[in-house]
Amino acid sequence: MVAYATHHKDDPPPPAENENAPSRISDDISDWDKAFMNIDQDTIFEIILAANYLDMKGLLDLGEFKRAAVPLFCH
Repeated sequence: MVAYATHHKDDPPPPAENENAPSRISDDISDWDKAFMNIDQDTIFEIILAANYLDMKGLLDLGEFKRAAVPLFCH
């Protein structure tokens, strides 16, 4: 969590949510984020819970995206 926050500390704030908009996560996931999420499913679930509690939308979206087993994370 700290590594993610440190790496993304200078990122611009996420745009305002629009319920009709498509998913916030896209094909432009960085290599760093892919490597960060190269962990077991139990740890991903814990990260999702913590990101939700801490209101870290970027990490929450990334965790949910990874949890859905999108093939983008395959090397």
